[in-house]
Amino acid sequence: MCFSATASFGISAALVTGGISILRKFNKLTYVPFATIPFFFAIQQFTEGLVWLSLTNAAYAFLNFSTTSIYLFFAEVLWPVLVPTAIYLIDKDSSRKYIFYFFIFIGFVTSAYFSYCLLNYPYSAVISGNHISYELDFPYQLNQLSGVFYFVATVLPAFISKVKYVIYFGFVILLSFVTTKFFYNEYLISIWCYFAAVISLCIFFILNARVASDSIFQSDIR
Repeated sequence: MCFSATASFGISAALVTGGISILRKFNKLTYVPFATIPFFFAIQQFTEGLVWLSLTNAAYAFLNFSTTSIYLFFAEVLWPVLVPTAIYLIDKDSSRKYIFYFFIFIGFVTSAYFSYCLLNYPYSAVISGNHISYELDFPYQLNQLSGVFYFVATVLPAFISKVKYVIYFGFVILLSFVTTKFFYNEYLISIWCYFAAVISLCIFFILNARVASDSIFQSDIR
């Protein structure tokens, strides 16, 4: 987590256990991207645990650049694409598919931009105020716009979906973003990802509701 290596490794272990259980139960092709979210968060949080170790223990300093890069790949490149795509795939209402296409497009643009920045501009992780701060020396002129695009791709799709409980998932993610932005803005990348990782465990209940809905739909057809 944002406070210690132990906390990061602890939530990672919980997410691995929950994530594997979710993937085993919900292995239908259209469910898989959504079901993988807790598992990917587990990898991300484990990686941040290694970032902590690289910053606090000289014996692990050699891991710093690689683990920081992996963490930022998940935070900045993966989520803007995976989140809108995963929500779109579990939503069966075709009347909103073009709205989801828009969110997915925004996600790909955001992901491509951050990929370019990670490959071409310096970045680092430092400990500040008992948290990890990710210092990104990306083009200043695009910072605000890229932040808006990221928010649109990762938060708003949940408010469009008609799948049961997804909108509540969106509200909690939004609340965690606002809380982090207000109280921990300097550590937004680290702390918001931690909150989102914990929240992602509710995906089990969302997919349970989705499966139940699909079963009712199939029964009505027969």
